[in-house]
Order: sequence, then structure tokens, then C-alpha cells
Amino acid sequence: MYYDKKQIPLAITFSALVLLFEPFIKVDLDRVMWNVVDLLVALLLIILLLKDKDGTKTEGTI
Repeated sequence: MYYDKKQIPLAITFSALVLLFEPFIKVDLDRVMWNVVDLLVALLLIILLLKDKDGTKTEGTI
């Protein structure tokens, strides 16, 4: 979706998230660090959802 709209930074961000959560190489983080990563990703996704819902452009922003 973001790649089709020429929003390359968001496409790269989502691709990195895919590699982080479904890695080909194991990412060895302790439980606390995974909790922090999960929280930050959840906040990012909520912000993007709210921006898209309002109809504002998310081009080039994260």
C-alpha cells in the first residue's frame, strides 16, 4: 500500500519490522527489550492508523 503511493520511507520501515518479527537470522533480545520494541511498534502503528483515518498525508513521515 505505502509502496504504491510512493511512500518509500514507510515501505522500508514496514519491511524492517517484518524482518525484526519474522527474521531469517535470530535477533537475540532479552524480554525487557522485546517489550520495549513491541510497545514502540504498537505506538507507531496506532499513530499511522490515526493519521490515515484523518485523511492526512503520511508521505515521508514515520
